[in-house]
Amino acid sequence: MPTQRQLLTFAAAFESLTGLALILAPKATAEFILGAEPNVVGKMLRRVCGVALVALGIACWGARTDSESAARSGTLKTITFYNAGVGLLLVLFAAIGKTGSSTSARASFSFQ
Repeated sequence: MPTQRQLLTFAAAFESLTGLALILAPKATAEFILGAEPNVVGKMLRRVCGVALVALGIACWGARTDSESAARSGTLKTITFYNAGVGLLLVLFAAIGKTGSSTSARASFSFQ
Protein backbone atom coordinates (compact mmCIF):
# COMPACT_ATOMS: atom_id res chain seq x y z
CA MET A 1 0.00 0.00 0.00
CA PRO A 2 1.43 3.40 -0.94
CA THR A 3 2.39 5.77 1.80
CA GLN A 4 0.89 9.24 2.11
CA ARG A 5 4.16 10.72 0.89
CA GLN A 6 4.10 8.54 -2.24
CA LEU A 7 0.47 9.40 -2.89
CA LEU A 8 1.13 13.14 -2.56
CA THR A 9 4.25 12.91 -4.75
CA PHE A 10 2.31 11.10 -7.49
CA ALA A 11 -0.62 13.53 -7.20
CA ALA A 12 1.72 16.53 -7.34
CA ALA A 13 3.36 15.28 -10.53
CA PHE A 14 0.18 14.10 -12.24
CA GLU A 15 -1.98 17.13 -11.43
CA SER A 16 0.80 19.58 -12.34
CA LEU A 17 1.51 17.87 -15.67
CA THR A 18 -2.19 17.71 -16.53
CA GLY A 19 -2.57 21.37 -15.55
CA LEU A 20 0.36 22.42 -17.73
CA ALA A 21 -1.08 20.44 -20.63
CA LEU A 22 -4.43 22.23 -20.20
CA ILE A 23 -2.70 25.63 -20.08
CA LEU A 24 -0.37 25.09 -23.03
CA ALA A 25 -2.46 22.87 -25.32
CA PRO A 26 -6.13 22.99 -24.26
CA LYS A 27 -7.45 21.67 -27.57
CA ALA A 28 -5.20 18.62 -27.75
CA THR A 29 -5.63 17.85 -24.06
CA ALA A 30 -9.43 18.12 -24.26
CA GLU A 31 -9.50 15.89 -27.32
CA PHE A 32 -7.35 13.34 -25.50
CA ILE A 33 -9.34 13.38 -22.24
CA LEU A 34 -12.87 13.92 -23.55
CA GLY A 35 -12.70 12.98 -27.21
CA ALA A 36 -14.20 16.36 -28.18
CA GLU A 37 -12.82 19.63 -29.48
CA PRO A 38 -13.38 22.63 -27.20
CA ASN A 39 -14.91 25.89 -28.41
CA VAL A 40 -13.37 29.29 -27.59
CA VAL A 41 -14.96 29.47 -24.12
CA GLY A 42 -14.00 25.86 -23.47
CA LYS A 43 -10.37 26.63 -24.23
CA MET A 44 -10.30 29.42 -21.66
CA LEU A 45 -12.08 27.29 -19.05
CA ARG A 46 -9.58 24.50 -19.63
CA ARG A 47 -6.73 26.94 -19.07
CA VAL A 48 -8.33 28.17 -15.85
CA CYS A 49 -8.71 24.55 -14.74
CA GLY A 50 -5.09 24.01 -15.71
CA VAL A 51 -3.96 26.77 -13.37
CA ALA A 52 -6.07 25.23 -10.58
CA LEU A 53 -4.47 21.83 -11.19
CA VAL A 54 -0.98 23.29 -11.07
CA ALA A 55 -1.90 24.96 -7.76
CA LEU A 56 -3.22 21.64 -6.44
CA GLY A 57 0.01 19.98 -7.54
CA ILE A 58 2.05 22.60 -5.69
CA ALA A 59 -0.03 22.04 -2.54
CA CYS A 60 0.50 18.27 -2.78
CA TRP A 61 4.23 18.72 -3.30
CA GLY A 62 4.51 20.91 -0.22
CA ALA A 63 2.36 18.63 1.95
CA ARG A 64 4.34 15.48 1.16
CA THR A 65 7.17 16.45 3.53
CA ASP A 66 4.87 17.80 6.27
CA SER A 67 4.27 14.62 8.27
CA GLU A 68 1.19 14.19 10.44
CA SER A 69 -0.01 17.79 10.25
CA ALA A 70 -3.43 19.32 9.65
CA ALA A 71 -2.16 20.76 6.34
CA ARG A 72 -1.16 17.31 5.09
CA SER A 73 -4.46 15.81 6.21
CA GLY A 74 -6.39 18.60 4.50
CA THR A 75 -4.41 18.19 1.30
CA LEU A 76 -5.06 14.43 1.25
CA LYS A 77 -8.78 14.99 1.76
CA THR A 78 -8.82 17.65 -0.95
CA ILE A 79 -7.01 15.53 -3.54
CA THR A 80 -9.25 12.56 -2.75
CA PHE A 81 -12.41 14.66 -3.12
CA TYR A 82 -11.11 16.24 -6.33
CA ASN A 83 -10.20 12.91 -7.94
CA ALA A 84 -13.52 11.30 -6.95
CA GLY A 85 -15.49 14.29 -8.25
CA VAL A 86 -13.65 14.48 -11.55
CA GLY A 87 -13.92 10.72 -11.98
CA LEU A 88 -17.68 10.91 -11.49
CA LEU A 89 -18.00 13.81 -13.96
CA LEU A 90 -15.97 11.95 -16.59
CA VAL A 91 -18.13 8.83 -16.16
CA LEU A 92 -21.29 10.96 -16.50
CA PHE A 93 -19.87 12.64 -19.60
CA ALA A 94 -19.03 9.29 -21.15
CA ALA A 95 -22.45 7.87 -20.32
CA ILE A 96 -24.63 10.89 -21.10
CA GLY A 97 -22.76 13.71 -22.80
CA LYS A 98 -21.20 11.89 -25.69
CA THR A 99 -23.90 9.34 -26.46
CA GLY A 100 -26.96 11.47 -25.78
CA SER A 101 -28.84 8.30 -24.82
CA SER A 102 -30.63 9.68 -21.76
CA THR A 103 -32.83 12.72 -22.34
CA SER A 104 -33.89 13.22 -18.71
CA ALA A 105 -30.34 12.89 -17.40
CA ARG A 106 -29.09 15.23 -20.11
CA ALA A 107 -31.45 17.93 -18.89
CA SER A 108 -29.83 17.72 -15.46
CA PHE A 109 -26.24 17.42 -16.66
CA SER A 110 -25.69 19.44 -19.81
CA PHE A 111 -22.14 18.90 -21.11
CA GLN A 112 -22.54 20.74 -24.39
